[in-house]
Parts: sequence; C-alpha cells; structure tokens
Amino acid sequence: MSTSEGAVSDGPTARDLVREIAKDRGYLGEDQLAAIGAINPDLRREVEEALLRKDEMIGSAVLTLARNLYTSNARFVFELLQNADDNNYSTAISQGQDPYVSFKIWPDKVSIECNENGFTHENLRAICAIGKSSKVGAAGYIGEKGIGFKSVFMAAWKVHIQSNDFFLLFYSSEGRLWTWHGHACVGGD
Repeated sequence: MSTSEGAVSDGPTARDLVREIAKDRGYLGEDQLAAIGAINPDLRREVEEALLRKDEMIGSAVLTLARNLYTSNARFVFELLQNADDNNYSTAISQGQDPYVSFKIWPDKVSIECNENGFTHENLRAICAIGKSSKVGAAGYIGEKGIGFKSVFMAAWKVHIQSNDFFLLFYSSEGRLWTWHGHACVGGD
C-alpha cells in the first residue's frame, strides 16, 4: 500500500514514534524498572504499584463513561464504521478503487479491513490518547467523545491493528481499560 503525506514510511521512524508515545504516556519499560530496582527494590515495587493504580483509575473512568454513553456492547461496530467513514482514501481513489470497509466474523474474533491510506503519526498519537482525534469528521454523530476506538474493549479483550509500518497490540484486563503493547514491526521483528 502506498503511504500518503505524513504516513509512516520506514520502520525506525515508526519504532521511534511508538517509544516516544509510550514515554509521553508514562510507560516505564523493564529496563527502567530494573534500573530502579537495582538501586532500591522497594522503590521499584512502589513505582509499579503506583503505575498500576493510575492505569486502573483511568481505565475505570473511561469504561464507566463508555458504559454510560453506549447502551449496547455492540456499539463499537458503529464506532468502527464512523472511523472508517472519517478515514482518508485518496490513494485508493487515485488508483480507481472505491473506498471500502469489510467485517469478517468468526466465533472467536472479528476482522475489520479497509483500503484507507493508513496510519499517520498523528493518527497513532490520537488512537493512544483519550479525548483526542485526528479525524476530520471526528465531531460526527457517533465518535465525538474521544473514546470511540476504545469502545471495542466493551466486547474484546485483545485488539491487533496493522497499518503501514505499525503492528499494534492492545490488551484489556480486569479493572483496566487497555494496556498498550505497541511496537513497530518491520520484517522479522
């Protein structure tokens, strides 16, 4: 797939952006935690517990908001359709293709595919945030609360996203909205 202006075009840039977003969101990796633990194991445990409580508090607040906004766990389908409608399809259109979104449903998973241009750096920052959107039509009738994508966790515990050079994994667990395990995959990574 071609990349549009602002789209990710090489692995190291994608990887660097993912690391930057993780740092901006307060993520501490195992290397940082190990360094803290080498100095003071009790401090490491306190830091890990504080980060877990923060994540649980934020996740709980967003899940409560989603439950109050959405009367059905299936509402995420409308959010995904709104996202697809807001996407940029200029590459497909320039190649004579009609924009599309498809849903494939299995007993244990749902796969959504579309021929949009792909994630830009701005899109990735927005999907990893709450209350922010990079989509032009973001004030549409569905996705105006800034949690649209996160509504998938009303029905799913794990989400994979592949777009341009990004392969992202998001996990939901009890008491937490989602934990981002995103990384840029290139080749055999």
